[in-house]
Amino acid sequence: MYLERSKLTLEEEKAILLGQIMQEIRRPDTLRQHWMAVEEEIGNLEEIEEEVMSCFIKKYKPVALKVKPVLGTLPEQFRITREIVGDPLQGIFKLPEHPPEFKSRGCYTLERKEKLDMAHEAGFLWLEERKLMHWLVREQNKAFVS
Repeated sequence: MYLERSKLTLEEEKAILLGQIMQEIRRPDTLRQHWMAVEEEIGNLEEIEEEVMSCFIKKYKPVALKVKPVLGTLPEQFRITREIVGDPLQGIFKLPEHPPEFKSRGCYTLERKEKLDMAHEAGFLWLEERKLMHWLVREQNKAFVS
C-alpha cells in the first residue's frame, strides 16, 4: 500500500519501474526473467534500483539521539502519597436483599420506569433484579441525567 501511494511522488520512469517490480513480486517464478528484460531496456539497473529504494529507506533515529535510562531514586517532592482519612464506604447504603415495589421519587417517575423496562428485553433481568435496578435508580435519581 505504501509503495502504491509513493508511486505518485516519483518521476514517471521510476514509477513505471516500481510498478513493474511490484507486479513481479506477486509472481516470483518470472522475477528473474523480468529483471533481465528490464536491464536490457534501461541499461544499468543497479543505479535505478538504488535511486528507487533510497526513497523508501529512512533511518529511524541516530544512535546519538538514543535515550538511555538512568537508575536513581525519585526525589521526595515528586512522590505520590496516599492519605485515606476515615472510612470511604461510610456514606454508602446497603442494597436490600428483597427490594420493595416501585414508588416514584424525584425525577424517576412511573413513565421513566416503563421506558427503561422497554429498552431491555423481558429475559434480560429476573424480576428481583429489575426491582433492585429500579430501586437503585430511584435512590440515586440525582446521579442520572434527566
